[in-house]
Amino acid sequence: MSDPSPINPIPPVVVALFLGLVGIELVQTLGQMGYIGGPQAVGWRISLQEQYGFSPTVWARITEGRWTDISLVRRLVTFPIVQGGFTEVAFAGALLLALGKFLSETFHVAAFLLVLLVSTVFGAVGFGIYGVAVGVNTPLTGAFSVVFGLIGAYTYTIWKNAKETGGNQLIAFRIVIVLMCLQLVWVGLGELIEGFRGRPTWVANLSAFAAGFAISTLAAPGGWTGFLRRIRG
Repeated sequence: MSDPSPINPIPPVVVALFLGLVGIELVQTLGQMGYIGGPQAVGWRISLQEQYGFSPTVWARITEGRWTDISLVRRLVTFPIVQGGFTEVAFAGALLLALGKFLSETFHVAAFLLVLLVSTVFGAVGFGIYGVAVGVNTPLTGAFSVVFGLIGAYTYTIWKNAKETGGNQLIAFRIVIVLMCLQLVWVGLGELIEGFRGRPTWVANLSAFAAGFAISTLAAPGGWTGFLRRIRG
């Protein structure tokens, strides 16, 4: 009998999400380089952004009552498939694999997917509300909101463990603080100005983080039964 591997395999759902992001980006990159798709492939990224990206204008139309317009509503969950480039998808993909592996060892696969769905939607909603309020209309794209939603779930898990063991609960939030700082450094001063005035992706990321943390109070093991116990008194 062979010894069990000391490294737990990454769950198929996480691998599928990662390969999906990388595959879509690879097609777009090869198209831009002229290897596939012909001359029109140069505009694939822009076309995907226009069809699947989420903008404050889209949110305004939805809130005006166009909830039945699938072409609008689907953007709440499709914006992560459009990346800014291979560097962005590599960074987001690495975090997705690491966080997904950790959470899948704790969360049921359905709960894990619920965290992904809720945090992605609320990331878009937060971005849309803020954009409408301050009058910007640049589109939201990229998988970082998904990643920050998983960070929210990860933070809840660490926070809950610290609470149960009497540890420092504030330590649980260090990863999101570090990553938000790294994001601001990553994009540089010019993108920082644009982020606060033109493309406030930080709002989407923080909204997704908050949603991931909040939904984990129900989705984590024992969360739903604990919630029912609390409301019953």
